[in-house]
Amino acid sequence: MRNKAEPHPFYAVFMRWILTFFKRHTSKVNLEAGIMAQQSDHSTFFKHYMAYLSSPAVAPMAIAAFLLLALFFVHSTRSRRRRSVALDYPGCARFGLYGRSNLDKRRVSHADSSNEPRVQAIFAYPIKSCRGVELQTTEITSTGLKYDRLFSFAHWVQRRDGKGRVIEGEYHWKFLTQREKPQLSQVTTELWIPDPRLRSELLPEDVEVSEASGRDALNDWEANGGCLVVRFPFAPEGSTETVTFKLPLKPTSERAAAKGYSYAPMKIWKDHPLAVNVSSEIDPIILEKLKSFLGVERSFALFRIDDNDNLRTVTRCLPKDRLEETFQVGFADAFPVSLLSIASVRAIDDFLPSTSQIKYSLSPRCFRANIFISGIPAFAEDQWKRIILGRAGNPGEVASDSEFHVACRTARCSLPNVDPETGLRDREEPFMTLERKRQVDDGAKPHAVLGLSMIPLFERGWLRVGEKVEVLETGEHVYEKMYT
Repeated sequence: MRNKAEPHPFYAVFMRWILTFFKRHTSKVNLEAGIMAQQSDHSTFFKHYMAYLSSPAVAPMAIAAFLLLALFFVHSTRSRRRRSVALDYPGCARFGLYGRSNLDKRRVSHADSSNEPRVQAIFAYPIKSCRGVELQTTEITSTGLKYDRLFSFAHWVQRRDGKGRVIEGEYHWKFLTQREKPQLSQVTTELWIPDPRLRSELLPEDVEVSEASGRDALNDWEANGGCLVVRFPFAPEGSTETVTFKLPLKPTSERAAAKGYSYAPMKIWKDHPLAVNVSSEIDPIILEKLKSFLGVERSFALFRIDDNDNLRTVTRCLPKDRLEETFQVGFADAFPVSLLSIASVRAIDDFLPSTSQIKYSLSPRCFRANIFISGIPAFAEDQWKRIILGRAGNPGEVASDSEFHVACRTARCSLPNVDPETGLRDREEPFMTLERKRQVDDGAKPHAVLGLSMIPLFERGWLRVGEKVEVLETGEHVYEKMYT
């Protein structure tokens, strides 16, 4: 570690460059004397230095040199930060867009001018109903985006029969969403995924320290598929603190055994898939703080989907030419992938009553879609039946088109009434406007519809922001209800 009393490496490089620069481009200034003068009298050195740089013959070269030094400084700073972060999450890099968004109005306005449907933004929601991660690119499998809805919180509630009546003395785990707890929107997630490049960029001594620290299949984030960093605000007595915990994205069998994972059925709509209880990954004190923040009274747990088995089978709105195939979904509501047109959200905003507090500020993020589309008129997507998005295939193979079956329009509940920034729920909008303007699907009535629910017709593919949407087939949709 560098002694703070020693000159910063950047300063040493800078001074060596100054020395070379002056030797090559001046015969009037005695640089060595200038350097000595700088050591004894900084003002004298910089006076000569600035006068020299301002001369017409030298100014262009000085500007170019300054820009090069600035680039060098930025690059070295980023490298130091990356190495520092790599020691916190060895072998992993932060995945996603942070500090900017492709849903910014200026970006969307520019994209709309193209007049052709393109992917404007991509979102994955690692924990169901919690804040998502915006992505520039994503892998998509037959069950959805790679990091989408891997986890879900659940609460211990009384079981009900088919008619909704409480069964006394019987309890089960039921998935928890913003419908019940809008505060979930304030639980943020951050993806750190394995990146071999970080290993090679570590200094030799850093690698030795990392290897000597005993990281293995139990504790190594890289070996466990990466890390999900979860944060939430906690204010027990007025002073707010940010509480953080970390989850392995794809735990090894060694970690699962050491942490004591268990299996239990978790109710999600009509299904009761066997899911992995990973609550032991969260410190009990932190789990209690999270319960308090969310206002959960009964037992509370975190579940992960079982990658190898126990996924839910999609049984509605299947492609008619593939009825013999099995399509599955994890913790998403009903279908693997959701799509939404930004122009359609704007139209709903225009339909809002003038008295609504959210008029002119309705965010597309309220609807929690995976893929946001720009470049088409409002509701033009209503008629899409089959589309191509991105490329399908495994690495090293010749890629083919990624084809999606548009299963249905997405039936809407009151969840979009929750402001994703504040976690506050509007009492009426946009739900009331959706009910008034978007009861356009005879199968879904009395529910409103907005956006599309889709099934990938491939095993593995990739999607990037900016890719064009190719519409293969259009037609009318008739929604098939989950509960009949």
